[in-house]
Amino acid sequence: MKKFIFAIWVSLFIFSGIAESGEIRGTVQNGTKGFPVPDTLSISLNRYKGGQQDNQFHPKVTIRKHNKFVFKNLTEDSEYVYEPMVYYKGVKYYGEAKKISTKMPVAESRVFIYETSRSDSAVSALIHHLFIRPAIGFIQVDEMIVLENKSDRTYIGPAVPGKKFHTLNYRLPPNASKVQLGTGLMSCCIIFVPGGFYDTMELLPGKKEIDYSYTIKTPKKELDLIKPLTIPTAVFDVFVTDPDIQISGKGFSEIPVKDSKFRRFAAERFKA
Repeated sequence: MKKFIFAIWVSLFIFSGIAESGEIRGTVQNGTKGFPVPDTLSISLNRYKGGQQDNQFHPKVTIRKHNKFVFKNLTEDSEYVYEPMVYYKGVKYYGEAKKISTKMPVAESRVFIYETSRSDSAVSALIHHLFIRPAIGFIQVDEMIVLENKSDRTYIGPAVPGKKFHTLNYRLPPNASKVQLGTGLMSCCIIFVPGGFYDTMELLPGKKEIDYSYTIKTPKKELDLIKPLTIPTAVFDVFVTDPDIQISGKGFSEIPVKDSKFRRFAAERFKA
């Protein structure tokens, strides 16, 4: 009986040692020129399975020499996804998500942090698409925008009461309703106001794509669609599917689109 118990104990010990000896290693880098990584910085590790975060798993480590970090004794299961995270100056920064297994028990990830800025002087839209689809009594409008933060700082917007930022202000045409948020926008981070909404998510250096949609009632055959732009926009274009729809506006011209059901009208260089 004792040998049987001893044998089971040894087997479990060996299995446990193999299953939880994985590591996630990496470095933290400050992407803002001339600024170091604080030597007291903490790094957290998130774990996901099937797209769901494990809220019972929240280890933390302090940064080591040469801005390095390591998480040890992790479960070597390819169904888990590990993601390092740093909270720096009010902003969360995430490293590359990684998997580990018994065959590849060690993975490396980098986390870039940035200093913050309240100035939007480096923020613009590279392109702003507006798709118009007519229906009975209304039109469906889809907007797709490629944003760019050309600076090496995270844009957090002007100071406002409360903990959230007010970064980008999206203005909607008059009478827009049934707003649906898409890529790059989260309902928890949106504040609706008359005439549009604010995004409270910070904008990191680089590019970001967002999209949203809404409807506008059209009791008449003609509609004056006024679309305010709140940031400088390099290219603004309108796509329509109905051949009877005519687009007129200052600077707009029709541009042929090959092998497409859409007609495109575009204009360039809009100031906010």
